Formats: sequence, C-alpha cells, structure tokens
Amino acid sequence: MDRPEKTLVNSAVHPSHQPYDEDEGLSRRVVGRIGGAFFTLSGVVTLATLLLPSRPLHVLGVALVATAAIGIGIAVWLLPWGSWSRRAPLTLVPVAFTLIAIHNYFARDEPARFGLFFIVTFTWIGLACPRWTSLPFVPLMIVAYVTPLVVTGTSIATALSAAVCTAPVCVLVAEAIAWVGARLRVAQRSLRESEVRFRSLVQHASDVVAVLGPDGTARYVSPAIQHVLGYRPEDLIGTSVFDRIHPDDLPHARAQLTEIVLGRGAMPPTQFRYRRADGSWVYVEATATNLLDNPAVGGIVINARDISERKRFEKELVHQAYHDPLTGLPNRVFLQRRLADSLAQAARERTRVALLFIDLDNFKLINDSLGHDAGDRVLSELGKRLLGCIRCGDMAARFGGDEFMVLINGTPGTDAALAAADRLAATLAEPFVVDGHELVITTSIGVALGGDPDDRPEDLIRNADAAMHRAKLLGKARRVVFDPAMYAQAVERLALERDLRHGLERGEFQIYYQPVLDVRTRRPVEVEALVRWHHPERGLISPGEFIPIAEETGLIVPLGHWVLAEACRQLAAWRTAFPDCAPSAVSVNLSARQFRHPSLTADIAQILAETGLPPASLKLEITESVMMDDTASTLEALRDLKQLGVQLAVDDFGTGYSSLSYLKRFPTDAMKIDRSFARGLDQSREDQALVEAMIAAANALRLQVTVEGVETEEQLEFLERVGCDLVQGFLFAPPMPPDEVARFLHTGLQTSGFHPPALL
Repeated sequence: MDRPEKTLVNSAVHPSHQPYDEDEGLSRRVVGRIGGAFFTLSGVVTLATLLLPSRPLHVLGVALVATAAIGIGIAVWLLPWGSWSRRAPLTLVPVAFTLIAIHNYFARDEPARFGLFFIVTFTWIGLACPRWTSLPFVPLMIVAYVTPLVVTGTSIATALSAAVCTAPVCVLVAEAIAWVGARLRVAQRSLRESEVRFRSLVQHASDVVAVLGPDGTARYVSPAIQHVLGYRPEDLIGTSVFDRIHPDDLPHARAQLTEIVLGRGAMPPTQFRYRRADGSWVYVEATATNLLDNPAVGGIVINARDISERKRFEKELVHQAYHDPLTGLPNRVFLQRRLADSLAQAARERTRVALLFIDLDNFKLINDSLGHDAGDRVLSELGKRLLGCIRCGDMAARFGGDEFMVLINGTPGTDAALAAADRLAATLAEPFVVDGHELVITTSIGVALGGDPDDRPEDLIRNADAAMHRAKLLGKARRVVFDPAMYAQAVERLALERDLRHGLERGEFQIYYQPVLDVRTRRPVEVEALVRWHHPERGLISPGEFIPIAEETGLIVPLGHWVLAEACRQLAAWRTAFPDCAPSAVSVNLSARQFRHPSLTADIAQILAETGLPPASLKLEITESVMMDDTASTLEALRDLKQLGVQLAVDDFGTGYSSLSYLKRFPTDAMKIDRSFARGLDQSREDQALVEAMIAAANALRLQVTVEGVETEEQLEFLERVGCDLVQGFLFAPPMPPDEVARFLHTGLQTSGFHPPALL
C-alpha cells in the first residue's frame, strides 16, 4: 500500500514519528463509534443551547452546523469500521475541527469558550488512540481555532494567544487520557495473558485440579481427570467427590473437607483411595485450599495426583528393608520386631515362645568347592523348605550368612520345641541337588524359650545363639536347649577373648618345647614349639581353651607369627650355645587361618633371614583337614613354602581324611601320627595294625614318620620294630620352658621315668 501524501491532514492521520500499533488501543469499530457518539452528542448539545435565553447571533447557522454534526455522527456510527484500517477513524478529526470552526463563526462566542469543543475532540483522540497521537493535530486545531476569530474581526495576536493557551490544555487532556488508557490496556493484557497461562496450565497439567462446593460437589474438573482416573470432566461436575472415595477412607476425607471449610486457609497433603472409571482403586494425594471468599473462584480448590506407583515403590522398599533379598524370608530386623510382639503376647496370655537358632554345618565347604552361586541356590531352597515346615502364625527368618531362625508361638514347652527342631533338621537334611552334585547338609540348632514379662528379644536371641554354639562344640548336627550356665560360659569366653588381645600386647605368652627323639639312637634330634599363656589372674591356660578363640577372632595370625619368629630365634640361639647337641629342626604348627594368609610365605622368609636359621631347620606342621579344605590352593601354597626350603609335615594323621592319594600329590616331607593311636598300642591289635599300616605307607612314600604321645617302653619297642623314625611323649620329656630344654639337651636323655606335670 502506497504511503499517503505528506499534507497537513495526512500528517495528522499518518504521523511519521509515531507508527500506529494495530494491537494498541480500542478496536476499530469502537473507535469509530466513539467518534460518531461525540459528533451526535455535540450536535444535540448545540441544539439545546439554542433554547437558552442568550441565543447566538446566527441561530440558523448554528442549527445547521448542529444538524450536520448529528447527521455525521449517525453516519459514522453505521459505517463498517471493522473492515477498514485502524487509521481510518482518525479522518474524522479534520471534519470535527471544520464543524467546530463553522460553529464558532456563527456562534460568535468568547474565545475562551471556543476551546470547549476542541477539548472534547482531543478527549476522543486520547480515549481512542495511543499516546502522542494528539500532537500532529495541534496545527489543525490552531488553524480551526484562529480562523473564525480572525474572520469575525478579532486581531490575529489575540486569536493566536487564545489558541496557544488552549492547545496545551487539549494536548494535556488527550495525553493524560491516553496514558491512563495505555496503563489500563497493559493491565488488561497482562490479566488476559495470566488467564491464558493459568488456563493452559490447568488444561495441560498432569495433576487434577477441581473446584468443590462446601458440600463436596464438583463445580469444575480439569481435563487431567480423564488421564488420571478415566472420567470425562462433564461426568463428574455436579456429583459429590465422596461418591467415589473408598469406604475405609471416607470418614477421614469428610473430616478433612469439614476442617478446611471451617478453618479457611490450606490443608496439608492427605492420601486416600479413589475409584477409577474402570472400577479399580488408586491411591490419590490431594491438597485443598479454601477460596470460598474469593469471588473469582468461590469454592474449595483441590489439587490431586495419582500416587499408586509411589505407594507400590514404598511397599517394595519396606519389603526390602524387612526381608532377605536372596531367600525372601524376613530378616533380622523384622524378626526382632515380631519377636517383641510375640513375647508381649505370651506374657499377656501366659504362654511360651520358642526360638530356634539354626546354623548350617560346614556350609563354607559348599561355597569354596562349588562356588557362591551354588551356595546361594542352596540357601534359597533351604528358605523354601523352612517355610513349608512352619505353622501359620510362626515365622522363619534369615539371620545372616548361613544362620536362620524359626519363631514358634504358643509352644507347650521344651519337648514340643525340641520336636519341632527335629522335624526341621530332618527336612533340611534331605539331599540338595546342585549342578549335578547331591549335597546333604546337617544343622546345629540352639533352642531358647521365653514368655516371662521381663524377657527381651535380644536376650532370647542371645540365648538361642549360645545354645547353637554349644551344639557346635558338642560335634554339630544336633540340637541343644539353652541353659543359664551357657550364658556364664559365653561371658567367660568374651572375657577370655578380651584378655587374649591384651595378652598379645603385654607379652603374656611363652613357648614351651617338647623334644622329639630318634627311635634308634634315643637322642633328641628335634623339638616341637608349643605356645602357653600365663594369665596374670588365672595362671597357666591350656591351649585347648584359647587357641579356638584365637582362630575364630583372627588373633591366631599375629600369635602364630610371634611363635614362628620366637621358635626360629630360640633354635638359632641353642645352636650357638651348644652346637654339638642342639636340635636339627624345630616344628611349628600352622593354623588354618595362618595357612590361608596371603603373606605367610613372605613372613616366613623374613623370619628366617632375620634369625639366620637355615630353612631346612624349620618344619611346618599342617593338619590333614586344612590341606584337604581346598586342594588347588593348598597345593599352590605348599609349593611356595617348599621353594623356601622348609620341611612340611602332615600333622594328626589318621584323625581326618587319611587319604594316601593327597600324600602322594602334596610336596610333604613327614607324617605325624596322632597320639590317640599310640595310646592303644599296648592293648589293641587293631591300633597296632593301623599304626603299622600307616608307617608302612609313609615309608613307601619316603616320608619321615613321627608318633606322638609315646608313654611306655612297650609302645616304644613296637614302634621301633615296625620302622618308626621319630617319637615324642611323656616317656622322654614333657613340653618344657627353654631353660629346662637347654639342660635336657645338654645332659642327654634321662630314662628314669621322668614325668613332671605339664599341659599338653
């Protein structure tokens, strides 16, 4: 579209410095009709002034101008402004100024009164148009103002001065109205945009937004209801929200709504179950805000969301927190809570509760031989068997590792608890088949009963644990009922463990040595190092008491390291003091933990280097049960030790596997036959045959043979006759402190029946 010519009128209609914004101001139709209204109203007012006593000079002229204004106003009102440009209504301004000038000419009013119609015109400009639209019309206004005055005889100076005084007032009125209108339009636009945003948020929000009346009737429901609950919004409007709330949650929901209606403000989140359109129930979390006093809302605003997934996740987390992931059984935490409830119920009803502590015997062998996956499958299957054995109302739980517990409520007494333990043991002893291997697992079961008012869950668990450990000590594969004496033993054991740690730090341990003699020469050729504990309060403690504790707690590793170092140092000292009669080797027992320790070979090499003892002078005694625990790793460990040059002996032969095949495979140098076989050599032909066969096998494998526990000349003569190499026992000497051993070695063998008391 071509730009209009730059004339005075066109400049006012199309100001170059102020582009007309199509989106600014009122609509084109409204602008046109305001102009038409102003024309018509001005004509009517003018005609009305003709009825006043003070008539204008040219009544007919004024009447014609007024009639023209009314006619123009009616025509302007009827014109199709909506289809025209926004700038089209501004063409009325020059028409208005022309009519005002003609009116003023005929009216011959005072110059000050001439400005009234101009102010009205500029009021329309400010009301209908953007800011600064009035400025381009000022020149036209001055021309229209001055012309009739000059024509009627007023001086130009007077006319201009009057126009100059009126023009600012007109512009000020127009711009003030335009500024107020602009602010109002900005506020309206902002409100409309906010409404659009809010409507968009509500319409597209994933949460359901609803407005309820005080009685719970739905007045508005957002479209999200269809996605969340399957209803169409129109299906719910006018219905009560309580119609679809779960009956169990209904009283709470009604109370919450009543509270929010009476209390005003907002309600904290509440949860309830709501029926979906398909009839299923979902968990919903809702918040409510009381806007009954807000005229724009007039109701209770509800924000609700489906939290069923969160509820399922929370339930899963709770299950994981209280159940074992491998077996699915309740875990220790769940057991303790359930046990507390059972004890409280038993105290009220004067019944008894039985707790069975189940430990799998030698389960470590399954993990070590078949792998942990196989062990996990056994544990999982075992959990299923436990569940199949217990009554409804009882509980089976995994306590940890290979330990399980069974809680029996309402048991009549000890006999019933033991019968239940026997049934469980028999069920669990049925073979497991894993990867083609048939496994039979025995169990050690501790039984504890409770139900007195002062019984606590931790006490019953501790008692059952103590009974289970007693079953282990008695040989496994059995059940034992807790006795209060076991608690005293457990406390004593705990104190012994504490003192054992302190004893290592305080140097309370000492090594005794028992000579090992050559059967043919009757001369001492070796010594065996045996550790003794001189307790500051309890005196000399037997190794049978503290060695198992040291093995379980891991203290056997630092203790064994000290024994190795001290034994090597002592033998090196004897060789320096009396080289002619010093033993050729010292034997040291290695525990299972020591043998499996990764730094064993390096530690022994360091000890030999520090003491200067030749490796061949150190004989390491390892029980056959330790060797057979994991043959692959055992063979590797034995080869590493053998590379150092030390001697390796199988200790306590005959009490474990007694397998000749592994003696052939393993790089061992010697065999020690357990003292239990020597004890029966005087009376039992069977023991004589066994010992003779073991010695013959060892000789065939070129292994040196030592027999422990020789106490009579008859035993010694038999052993010499069947080819035994070395012997040790009370017939020759008991374990002795280093100074007594030194005298024994120096003076030689005494054959006068020397039997001083000592701990073996």
